[in-house]
Amino acid sequence: MTVERAILYGTLAEVVQIRNMFTCEVIPSGGDDSEILWGAYMSSMVDAITDLSRDTVHYYQYETQLWETPNWTPLDVVDIDVDGAFNETGVLPNQVALVLIGKAAGIREIGRKFISGLDEGFQEGGLVIPAYAALLTAVLAAWLTPF
Repeated sequence: MTVERAILYGTLAEVVQIRNMFTCEVIPSGGDDSEILWGAYMSSMVDAITDLSRDTVHYYQYETQLWETPNWTPLDVVDIDVDGAFNETGVLPNQVALVLIGKAAGIREIGRKFISGLDEGFQEGGLVIPAYAALLTAVLAAWLTPF
């Protein structure tokens, strides 16, 4: 069992750099190695996030790293090309963001995930519109569910 992380890199409107980090204990099984597991996990996570994101959000790469006390050692860099799905409302791509707070068993029991570049139509008065709760649930499940 090893502790690894993936750093997802992207841009907002080709101007603002964004990063999201995902840290976990990696337990290879059934012939799947760390690279295969991260690829599948990042695909599900990015798909869930982009369902809520403006079309001005672009994810272009993720990097995997291994924790070797006291440093993170780079493992791999994977290029991706994924854009947000929405272009219907709002003009400020960095105006709407949310913080997901999750509690799960494992090395880091409480986690916070900041997701920016959300479509403005998902909120009203700073609150998420209930119609989008299922999409938020999908993001939270993709983030926390053991893979």
